[in-house]
Amino acid sequence: MAINFTASHNPPEYNGIKCSTPDGAPALPEVTHAIESEIAAFDASPQTPNGNKAESQTIDPRRMYLSRLREIVDLDTIRKTGIQVVFDPMWGSARGYPDALLREAGVEVATVHDTRDVLFGGHAPEPDDHLLEDLRLEIRETASAIGMATDGDADTFGIVGEDGKFVQPNRIIALLFDYLVETRGRKNGVGKSVATTNLINALPEKYKVELHETPVGFKYIGELIKQDKILIGGEESAVFHPQKCSGERWSAGRSALLRDGGASRGVSRQTACQLIC
Repeated sequence: MAINFTASHNPPEYNGIKCSTPDGAPALPEVTHAIESEIAAFDASPQTPNGNKAESQTIDPRRMYLSRLREIVDLDTIRKTGIQVVFDPMWGSARGYPDALLREAGVEVATVHDTRDVLFGGHAPEPDDHLLEDLRLEIRETASAIGMATDGDADTFGIVGEDGKFVQPNRIIALLFDYLVETRGRKNGVGKSVATTNLINALPEKYKVELHETPVGFKYIGELIKQDKILIGGEESAVFHPQKCSGERWSAGRSALLRDGGASRGVSRQTACQLIC
């Protein structure tokens, strides 16, 4: 079990804990209910814990994470397009992940807000349209084809085209599912929450694959991923997850995968964002 302290893309007063199971996926209700029951039992009859102190271990997941992305994303195809990219981690935990991966592959990347700031610039670290003006400015100044942002704990995303237009995340989910099936030849189902766009519904019908509709909450999408029932899953809060990754939300990697999708379809630097607008 892992415990993450995060307010996600919310203001700091919403800071709380998020539990993850050993496979890296968010804990399902039966797990969180069990934890809540243990807490309630302790509060009712507090006792000093017995036994040895739990051991702790410090790890740096960056090397393992980037290694996995190199297996998933066609970096050579992205590099050959000559595309120029701007990345905004919004002072959060995605700093040094997709930007470093792309630079290593020979892709030109500019960044904004890539320093540590525990107050996230004085506002919620949410990659929403009204908070991406600095990203738009950097796109114009560097003549980049696309800008991508992630929230404070790197599990939601925002996309801006070369014209400064914000691309709705629901459209991105549909685009990537179409790419994974049509270009990469993957054939599996797709998952979406009940609050996610019905645009996604048309694609399973087109490709003759199963559509799984879940309650709101990414943990249900993660469960479908673990069961190998879906190729990709997404929900209304700008979160999606491709097959063959852990069941947790996956944002730093989706930025590179999206560039892979545009590059693989022969999109030039000037027109990369027209594919998703």
